[in-house]
Amino acid sequence: MEEVRREESACLGAGRVPPADGLAKRVRTAYFDRPGNRWPLRLNAEQIESVAYAFHLPSMGGSVAEANRFGRAYGVAFRADRATGTLRLTRPQ
Repeated sequence: MEEVRREESACLGAGRVPPADGLAKRVRTAYFDRPGNRWPLRLNAEQIESVAYAFHLPSMGGSVAEANRFGRAYGVAFRADRATGTLRLTRPQ
């Protein structure tokens, strides 16, 4: 169990930004919906923001495709504020 927690926290900023409460359990109990060809998750707003942050992290190394796709699909993304140099949670239109 400890290894899973370490991997999850590494995915969300090496423990600096822990996953939202209950998110790991929701991911572990997800099921594959064959007709929809998806893994549906029922998440609250805080959990969605946590997932948006996780998708933002790879964009810091150059690839923004996943973060952009998530932002378009769910309306939540993290973007760097060029004026302050900090991250801001945005809701793209």
